[in-house]
Amino acid sequence: MNMSPLTEPRSEKYMKNLVGRADIENALVRLDKLTQEETRMAISQVWKATRRIDERVASVDEGVTSVGQRVASIDGRVANIDERMAGIDDRLAVVDETVRAFDDRAETIDGT
Repeated sequence: MNMSPLTEPRSEKYMKNLVGRADIENALVRLDKLTQEETRMAISQVWKATRRIDERVASVDEGVTSVGQRVASIDGRVANIDERMAGIDDRLAVVDETVRAFDDRAETIDGT
């Protein structure tokens, strides 16, 4: 097909515009694909970090539970010690009364 000298420069310019637009369009498509891939990679990294944090929180939770059990055990022991101390206080009161009675007898003996 023969082109006239008047239409040939315009056709060439039009073709250059089309080719240029195709290059731009291809570049935009590639950029979109790269952006999507980068987004997926970022999401993957966030998911991994979240997973690690979740595992660490679970570990801390287990540690807190263990500490809570130990504290409960210590509370039981302290309550037992409190009961023993109450018994000792009662015994000391009896000993104190016996000592007073002994002192009273000793005074009576000394006074006679």
